[in-house]
Amino acid sequence: MRWSSLYLSVFWCRLLLVVKCSNVLMKVTNSSSSMQPLTLCSDEESSALLQFKHSFSIDEFASARNPPGHSKFESWKLDGENSDCCNWDGVECDEDTGHRLNLGGNNFNQSEIPSAISKLSSLTSLDLLSSYFSGQVPSEVLGLSKLTSLVLSFNPLKLHNPGLNSLVENLTSLQMLHLSSLPASIGNLTELVKLSLDSNQFVGEIPYMGSLSQVFSLSLNYNKFNRGTLPWLGKLAKISVLHLSEINLYGPIPLSLANLTLLANLVLNSNHLTGQIPSQLMNQTQLLVLDLSYNQLQGPIPSSFSDLKNLGVLDLSGNSLSGTVELGNILKLKNLSQLSLSDNNLTVLSLLTKNTINATLPKFKLLNLRSCNLREFPDFLRFQDELELLSLAQNKIHGQLPEWMGNARYIEVGDGNRKASEENEFSNPTFPFEGMPI
Repeated sequence: MRWSSLYLSVFWCRLLLVVKCSNVLMKVTNSSSSMQPLTLCSDEESSALLQFKHSFSIDEFASARNPPGHSKFESWKLDGENSDCCNWDGVECDEDTGHRLNLGGNNFNQSEIPSAISKLSSLTSLDLLSSYFSGQVPSEVLGLSKLTSLVLSFNPLKLHNPGLNSLVENLTSLQMLHLSSLPASIGNLTELVKLSLDSNQFVGEIPYMGSLSQVFSLSLNYNKFNRGTLPWLGKLAKISVLHLSEINLYGPIPLSLANLTLLANLVLNSNHLTGQIPSQLMNQTQLLVLDLSYNQLQGPIPSSFSDLKNLGVLDLSGNSLSGTVELGNILKLKNLSQLSLSDNNLTVLSLLTKNTINATLPKFKLLNLRSCNLREFPDFLRFQDELELLSLAQNKIHGQLPEWMGNARYIEVGDGNRKASEENEFSNPTFPFEGMPI
């Protein structure tokens, strides 16, 4: 989203996968009726974890997220206070959710995932993110039928035999999945609630995912799929976050998106979407983020945008939108903090009514009105004391730079090279500003 991406929280959370453990916390001994505490980790589970540890080599002096000289396996011992595997680094125990095994960030020195992983048959959460595993994912992973979360990303792993289709078909309890490849059968994971497949250079058709009825977050950003329209999007009834940046979407914005009543974050930038912005989209009053930038959208901006009362980020830049936009209408969105209308065929009118000026205005952090046919400085900017990034370049503004424009941290008023452009002619050589192209 260009500038907007500086402020959107990157939405990628760490996923963990877990070993089911005993619910028994106390036992009565044969010689006494007194209660003695038990660990959540059984001898069998400790032994299985140690077999897993000893089945491959690890660089004890390299770990991406741990101090030098430390690896998560150093605490895996059966002596002293560490005899309970629930105290081992990377292992989390809970009587309800089981054991979470997180080995992410270690350097396994290009080792293969050992077949001894089959010993962890009750595992429900496994995180191997960026752990320098390599080679073929062993077939024994298919036996971990209780897995609800699996992270294999950012490792030079292969999935040939078994392939990803086998992985998806066998691990049917998965709710969270981070992969570096996309199987056609991914739609079979009907219990999945979050799916992130960003930046994997996927090619081919996007598989049907309309059956993912429980998913609330779907991110397919920055892949090289075949041109597609994704007619199944309207079936994702529980979707709240939908990120589809730069995946070769074409055609009009699907009207079925208007049926997604929980949709809060819609990002469709850098595709080949055409036609007008559908007015039905303005019924999505729960939207917080709407990014339609860098497509081929045409026509006017619907005046009903002011109905999106909760909107915080609106990016329509880089399209072929036309017509007149009254800033006063957009300023009714009191929660708006990022607005970009740049590089369209728009004429933005900055004149505000007395009622608008007296009303509570949104506090912008990013405002991009580059190439919007502005003829004067928007007067409401004098009240923007939280503004960090501002572009008014390539407009038709003449005259002196107001002193109150110094509120912004970065200002682009000329050609991005710290001097006035032919389109904008300003006087006030002592006014400090920085050029930052958008």
